[in-house]
Amino acid sequence: MSSFLKILLFIFIISYVIRRLSPLLLRWLIRDISKKASSQNTNNYNKKQTQNKTKKSDNLGEYIDYEDIE
Repeated sequence: MSSFLKILLFIFIISYVIRRLSPLLLRWLIRDISKKASSQNTNNYNKKQTQNKTKKSDNLGEYIDYEDIE
């Protein structure tokens, strides 16, 4: 009977510790994931802007100089 109570007490203590630590761990995980996602988004945004700038200059075509006829 004594070992049963020890096991039961151990389970209650572990569950109490998990309940107290889980909000802290979740906050830390969410903060870490959001930092990674925001850094990836800014990197992708910067890459897209530089690609768009080069594409615009490549698609301009030929320059034609017209002369006025009198």
